[in-house]
Amino acid sequence: PAAELLARAAARWPQRDAVVLGAARLTYAGLDRAASRLAQALIAAKLGRGHTVAMLSHNRLEYPIFHMGAARAGSLQAHLSMRYTADELAHVLAKVNAEAVFAEAALLPNLRAARPRCPALETVIVIGTPEAGLAAGEIGWDAFHAGIADTPPKVAIDPAEPFCITFTGGTTGFPKAVMASHGARSLIAMTVAEPFELSPGDAAVLCSPMFHLAGLCSWFYPAMAAGTTIVMLPKWEPEIFLAAAGRERATMGFMVPTMINALLNDPGFAP
Repeated sequence: PAAELLARAAARWPQRDAVVLGAARLTYAGLDRAASRLAQALIAAKLGRGHTVAMLSHNRLEYPIFHMGAARAGSLQAHLSMRYTADELAHVLAKVNAEAVFAEAALLPNLRAARPRCPALETVIVIGTPEAGLAAGEIGWDAFHAGIADTPPKVAIDPAEPFCITFTGGTTGFPKAVMASHGARSLIAMTVAEPFELSPGDAAVLCSPMFHLAGLCSWFYPAMAAGTTIVMLPKWEPEIFLAAAGRERATMGFMVPTMINALLNDPGFAP
């Protein structure tokens, strides 16, 4: 199961930084505990196995906590693009019968506009503070965890169980949902970590958004399996990459060609 990768990394490298974003950071032990707390909160809210939860957020530390916590709870999780319109959100949320969405406060307007068309959606967990406060059916990230223990839940996960839904680009219509199992994602992590030579001594920059397959599956998972420090960028810009890579003494990065070209042509780039 996918959550076992985090448990193994936390047991082997508990004090090593797992995820870093600016001044915020979590060790592998800290990420492991935070994921367990979220898993317990999901189970307490009756959003564990048999229920679908979704994430709508830029890269931030709450994202890997959500991802690994939902994995540990046995929830089916869907990952939503920050660029979705209200119509696209209504379509994908209804398609997967999402009962809860974890949403960054800045992205609430489109979600609120879509919500009346999502009959299964009962709860929105808000990450950050919305300008106009919380609306009906919304609860803050901290309040959702209030009073919840950070012990691993006793949920036995079969590797063949459905785990994660990502969406196609939607270039010829509405995005289509693609399902992956726990075992499939774990296998990708173990397969990629070795040839990429990821190790506990590395710091790897995560340039892509975590809702995207490249950021979540191709880079986050292998790096976590290897005990690598994952340096998250809130968004892609060459200046942000250069600052983060320099500050964290990054040794690796995963970029598409347009990112590499932008980096090489940036006035601040110094080989």
